[in-house]
Amino acid sequence: MELGAFSVSLAVKDLEASRAFYEKLGFEAFFGEAAQNWLILKNGNCVIGLFQGMFEKNILTFNPGWDGNAQELPEFTDVRELQRQLKARGVALLQEADETTTGPASLFVVDPDGNRRDQAAAWSRQGGRRQGVAGDRRARRDRHALDENGMVLCNPRDREAAHRADVEGIATYDRAAVTCRKCLALLYERDRARRQAP
Repeated sequence: MELGAFSVSLAVKDLEASRAFYEKLGFEAFFGEAAQNWLILKNGNCVIGLFQGMFEKNILTFNPGWDGNAQELPEFTDVRELQRQLKARGVALLQEADETTTGPASLFVVDPDGNRRDQAAAWSRQGGRRQGVAGDRRARRDRHALDENGMVLCNPRDREAAHRADVEGIATYDRAAVTCRKCLALLYERDRARRQAP
C-alpha cells in the first residue's frame, strides 16, 4: 500500500517561534502562508507543517498524488482505493472520503494510541487523465473548508456552491488543506470561541 508523501502536521501555539526553532534545525519554509497561520517546512526529505490555531493535536499526514515537494505525481493510488484497502484490513475510519466523487478527498484514522492520521488531497484518475474543472488552466485554486453539514464554510447558505466545490475538488474537511482566506479566518474564529467557552 503506497500512502504518498509523508509529513507531520504540528499544532503550534506561536507560528513564528516554532518557525525560528525549526529553522535552527535546518528546516526551510517552502509552502504555506504565515499570514494565514500555517507553513510547510522541509529539511532534506523531512517535511513538517506548522499550524497555529487550526487543530488541537498533531496529525500524521500522507498525501497520495504528491511528492515531497508538493508536486503532483504522474502515477499514484487514489485515496478512495486506499480507503477500500484500509476497510478490507479492518481499519476503522474516523472520517471517510466520499467514494461517489472524484478529485481531492481525505480520510482520517486514529491509531491505538490516539494519534490521528490524515490521508489527504489525493486526486482521482479516469482514463489516465486528472479530473478537474473543464477548461480551468489555473495552476492552483483555493481549497474551501466544509462545515459539519457539508456546506462551504465561507458560503454556508449556497447549496449550489457546495456542490460545485465538491465536483471541482476545491472543498475539504481536511483543515490543513484549506487555502481560502475567508474559510481559514472563520475556522480560526470558531476555534478561538471554543477555547474561550467555559
